[in-house]
Amino acid sequence: MWMEKIRHGVLQVSSDTGTRYVSPRLLDRIRLVWTFRNFTVLPEEVLSPQVQHVIDELCQHTKRESRTTMYLSDHQNQVVIGVVEKGTITPWMQAAAKKACGSVSATGRLATSSARQ
Repeated sequence: MWMEKIRHGVLQVSSDTGTRYVSPRLLDRIRLVWTFRNFTVLPEEVLSPQVQHVIDELCQHTKRESRTTMYLSDHQNQVVIGVVEKGTITPWMQAAAKKACGSVSATGRLATSSARQ
């Protein structure tokens, strides 16, 4: 399955405006297979800046089509490397994550109001 993803894999990019299937270059497919090795769906925000840039470039050069049309026409035998969800983390979710991370000190322990002696 890994070899099929590397040789012929496509990336599904889902957003509020629709779904795209993009065909990355070989080196980008290898990087994406590694990125999605333990996950099938990832929000764009957790990807590295380099991978985000690759996805943005691919999306700029790919027209948007419906999932059914795309699969039935061009990518009938293609394997999906993974699914990127764009715009899924809302600002309130980001604020909650920052607040939760702010309560952890640099040593990895929870910050408390009173220091232990």
